[in-house]
Amino acid sequence: MRQDGYMVGPLNQNGLSSNCILCHITAPAEVLRSFAGKCNVSWLFPEPSDDPVYRELLAMPWDKIRYSSDEGLEAFQRSLELPEYSCHLQKHMPARSAMYRPFWTRDLLSPSACKGEAVTCIVQLLCGSSLYHGTSAPSFILPEINTLLKEYDEISIELDGLVYHGMAPLYAKGVGILKMSRDTVCVFEYGIHHPGLRIKEIGRFPGLHYRINNGGEWERITHEDDCACGSDHVENFCLLGRVEISLKDGWLNYVEPGLYVQQGIERTSDPRATWGEPY
Repeated sequence: MRQDGYMVGPLNQNGLSSNCILCHITAPAEVLRSFAGKCNVSWLFPEPSDDPVYRELLAMPWDKIRYSSDEGLEAFQRSLELPEYSCHLQKHMPARSAMYRPFWTRDLLSPSACKGEAVTCIVQLLCGSSLYHGTSAPSFILPEINTLLKEYDEISIELDGLVYHGMAPLYAKGVGILKMSRDTVCVFEYGIHHPGLRIKEIGRFPGLHYRINNGGEWERITHEDDCACGSDHVENFCLLGRVEISLKDGWLNYVEPGLYVQQGIERTSDPRATWGEPY
């Protein structure tokens, strides 16, 4: 094993806690070179062309820096800050990586470009990506969400960023629950085609279907429109469990009919985030 590391963060505010550091070793460079033997930087830190995991991490979307001008030149930074050990001069970013201008779908000027059946009664929950990427056990008893489903036909849990699944330039923008009948729902992800600076299409990725029994528990059922990927999509129910707690604790605040917003989340969209803008 070349490296054994764990992802921690974000560290932008306070840095890494001193409790996480076991020791700090300093020595003359000659001693370290002698100890390293035949190991070198290129072996310890392989190039993206040699390390598929590193390559996928570098392919994640770029985020617009919020304080960059809306009228002049825009600036973007990696959504996941990773060290790069070699210089790669690239004058034009390829379309396989999204240059994401923060937006909420409710603010896009052309909702008719969305694919999928129209839903007349929808509630939107605007959340931070940290809620999506949190860690928790899946939950199939969701009384707060069940209450929303009595009033709304669709629950849209939208994130303030794009989720990269290795299908660039296709990304996820959140998770949805579509009421199929009184006690049957479909749980799916919202997909977005976002090459470069362009927002091309938004629709629903295939999901899985569930029946809500008399006790309020969600039970998996088979359906002809089920996703055929073979996964049980358990991560969606991990997220739903966190959303359930956030609704109960008031971390997701009721703002107006059809809208809940997570505390501390910016509600406004970037004015340049529009359909089909050329890149």
